[in-house]
Amino acid sequence: MIHRNTLEFLRDMKLNNSKEWIEENKERYVFAKNDVLTFTEELIIEVSEFDVNISNANLSASRCIQDSTEICDFQRIKRLTRRITISS
Repeated sequence: MIHRNTLEFLRDMKLNNSKEWIEENKERYVFAKNDVLTFTEELIIEVSEFDVNISNANLSASRCIQDSTEICDFQRIKRLTRRITISS
């Protein structure tokens, strides 16, 4: 499961759409990135148990996730995180 801190980071990143903000929040970014990678790896393992296409694809989490620092268009990040809501 995705950690609440990761969702909060993504919400905050949506509101602070700049490379400078990411650099200022590097520790949170690293935590969120690792959390998403762990979740993705677990998801690949679980889905591989019933989907032969996934198990034969030799997927890794790092190959499935694009690092936000590699995305030049921070507006794209905003669009990708728009649907994320955090319930209190």
